[in-house]
Amino acid sequence: MSQQAFGIDKGNAFNDAHLGNIQSIHQIRLYEGWLLDGFEVTYVLENGSTRVANHLGTATPNAIVTFADDEVLVALTGKTTLPGYFNNDRYLNSVSFVILNTKTGGVRVAGPFGQGGPSGSYTGRAFSIAGEIKAFSGLQLTQSGSPSNALTLTFPCDQVVTVGH
Repeated sequence: MSQQAFGIDKGNAFNDAHLGNIQSIHQIRLYEGWLLDGFEVTYVLENGSTRVANHLGTATPNAIVTFADDEVLVALTGKTTLPGYFNNDRYLNSVSFVILNTKTGGVRVAGPFGQGGPSGSYTGRAFSIAGEIKAFSGLQLTQSGSPSNALTLTFPCDQVVTVGH
């Protein structure tokens, strides 16, 4: 299955699906600044236990999204590239999570997280992902220099709905 990457596309690869039989996401703790530097995801496994996947690099979380038992992640939107910064490379700089309550049918959006979302002056490349997301995969870059941490997320091409210019 082919994948599409959103972010700088450098660093150590990860695929949280290898943690076991994942039932749902319980919590996402992330570090947001100029970029979405990294995140830590707590997964609930089918046997009821939890597993944590840490993709924070050297960052400490400054934002938390907690999922209720009846909630699932059904979409994700974001932006890459901060024009004029970081050599105009396609760093992941904004992400929002679309969460569905399977009991009530209600939808909520957590985010945007990162500089690229709340500010209209950052006209990066927008993208959206549709379909239930049970586990994340991508690349985590940790380096000396600026930026010290950077996250790239990858998704199956059939979940990529839109990609802006």
